[in-house]
Amino acid sequence: MEDFNPKFEQPNTQPNTQADEYKNEQIITKLNLYFNYIINNNGVSNFENMKPVDKDCIVSVLKRLDLYIDNVKILKMLPDYQYFNYKMQYWCIHEIYFSPYKLFLNTMTRKQFLFRYFKAQKYGNLNRLNYEEFVRYFMRCIQEEMEASNKINDRKSKRNGGNRSC
Repeated sequence: MEDFNPKFEQPNTQPNTQADEYKNEQIITKLNLYFNYIINNNGVSNFENMKPVDKDCIVSVLKRLDLYIDNVKILKMLPDYQYFNYKMQYWCIHEIYFSPYKLFLNTMTRKQFLFRYFKAQKYGNLNRLNYEEFVRYFMRCIQEEMEASNKINDRKSKRNGGNRSC
């Protein structure tokens, strides 16, 4: 009879895969709840204790960037990938709004936002497995873009370098 030696034992990948899938389902659910909260006035009554003032500000930013769609019929006609892109763009605006870079939302243009979003999508490998990494990469791209356009030197971010440079 052989003794169990964990040194030579292969790790079981099934629990890790299941944990990753469960995490992604939570993220997708959160994304859907947030999207419904922003689009539908009669949808979710509250999203993560977000104040109505915050919702109104986010909606006004989405409208200014020509991203806001309030007609549910239009949303139903969109292809899945485009519908998903809108959800991710809304979530990115949410993340910027609740970050120290909220100030940049006042000066950001549609062109700047979409350019950084699609560039992050291309180079950040947005797929259905790493939403959080994509959002972190996108936030880093926005930070660098807005600091460069506003001539802000952030010594800390240069020293640490963040995840990746855009």
